[in-house]
Amino acid sequence: MAFRQLTLGQGVARLTVIETLVSPLRPAAATLLQPASISSIYSLGAALMIAFAWLALRRRRRGRPVVVKALVRAIFSRRVLLHRSTFADLAYCVIGLATLGAIIGWAVSAPSAAIHQTGNRGRGQ
Repeated sequence: MAFRQLTLGQGVARLTVIETLVSPLRPAAATLLQPASISSIYSLGAALMIAFAWLALRRRRRGRPVVVKALVRAIFSRRVLLHRSTFADLAYCVIGLATLGAIIGWAVSAPSAAIHQTGNRGRGQ
């Protein structure tokens, strides 16, 4: 699906319902798909594989059978996933990312806004 581009003479383009629902997810998708990102799909998959391997190795050393269903229950425990601290961690992550985005956005736009308002283009001009 192609998204409409806004031009100067066109005014505000109307967003479709799907575009409205998808637009907040674009930054998250971009973060998850970039291989250099700390929280990319690749690094999360590697962390998941390491967790499975560690649990399987631990069970094998104790002489117990390695049951995949038990490993999945151990890693994706409802008690852990639905705990209040998990939701607090996610909220702190979202708030921190939003704050970081606001700070970086301000740092990028503030000098250009100051130059535009004062008319000062630098020392030599």
